[in-house]
Amino acid sequence: MVALGFVVTVVLTWIFEITDRGLRTTSEMDRDATLRPAFGRTLNVVLVASLTMALAYFIWESRFQDVPSSSGVDAIAVLLFKNLSPAGDQVYFAEGVAEEILNVLSRLPDLKVA
Repeated sequence: MVALGFVVTVVLTWIFEITDRGLRTTSEMDRDATLRPAFGRTLNVVLVASLTMALAYFIWESRFQDVPSSSGVDAIAVLLFKNLSPAGDQVYFAEGVAEEILNVLSRLPDLKVA
C-alpha cells in the first residue's frame, strides 16, 4: 500500500503544482513564476507540525497506552470444515485439516483446545 501511495504521489506531483492561487497543472505554470516566500515557509511549518504530532502520538501510544489485561483463560475451539467439493467426495480432507489444526494447537502448553 505504501509503494502504491508513493507512485500515486509522484505522478500527482509531476502533473500539478501548488501555487499561492491554488492547485494548477504544470502546463499552466509560467516557468518564471515563483511562490511567495511566505507560502513556502507556511507549508514547511504545517509539514513539520504534522510530523511532530504524528511522532508524539506514536511515542505516547507505545509508552503510555494501557495494555489490555487478559482474562486469564486462553482457550480456542476448532470447528469442522465444510466439504465444498463439487462431487462431495472430499469429506476426509475437510476432517483431516480440522484434526491437524487441533493436534498442532493442543501441543501449546498454555492453550486449552476444544
